[in-house]
Amino acid sequence: MKHLKLFSLLLLIFLSSCSSGKTLKVYRDDLTPEVLKEGTISFEKEEKPFYCYLSVHGENKILVQETLESKNTHFAAVNYIYYIGVDNGEFGGWVGYGVHFEDFSKSGKVIIEEQCQGLIKVDNEKVLLLTGLSHLVTDEGKLYLLEGGEIQELFDFKSCPQVYYWENETLYIRTTDKIYSYKLDEEPVELYEFKDDEKYTYSNSMVKIDQSLFLGSLNGILEYQMDTKETFWYPVE
Repeated sequence: MKHLKLFSLLLLIFLSSCSSGKTLKVYRDDLTPEVLKEGTISFEKEEKPFYCYLSVHGENKILVQETLESKNTHFAAVNYIYYIGVDNGEFGGWVGYGVHFEDFSKSGKVIIEEQCQGLIKVDNEKVLLLTGLSHLVTDEGKLYLLEGGEIQELFDFKSCPQVYYWENETLYIRTTDKIYSYKLDEEPVELYEFKDDEKYTYSNSMVKIDQSLFLGSLNGILEYQMDTKETFWYPVE
């Protein structure tokens, strides 16, 4: 009888551990809460794919919106000048600057002919620039510093930046194959290298809550926990 009770207890513990998965609470456009369950990355989806765009609403509430749009132009304004970046994918791109209150078409200058993936204002003088292209066999990307209309290469990711998040003077970047963090005047730190399936989740947004980075991606949300260096995938319908 004792052995039977012990077996039943062990079976209950085993079934509980198998059925308990990680969950993530998110909110839709109308702020309706929804609990997502951790799952396995799958690209076999017959219905229309869902492109998740993430933002934070109120007290660390992750808002999930569906979007098919991608950002092709970028802008950052500092003292006296402003920067404009354009991404035309495989057809090219460029980054230029102009003087406030002057017509860019007449006095603007192009400083680099690369596809712009982000312009991040650091202060009233410095701007960080992400460039890159991921198309067919091409996967490339770099980080630059812009100041006073001058450009300085800081790092070669050798992979295209997809999304970034700027917080407390730290830039978090997701490229095709890795996640980095970067602080001005320091070398970028590699936080995580994606596993095979994770590389193809393609992200269009990133938010940070506590020690987790959440990547809004194709058909789901990828969470990277910086303290444990673990990832979790939450499918979104």
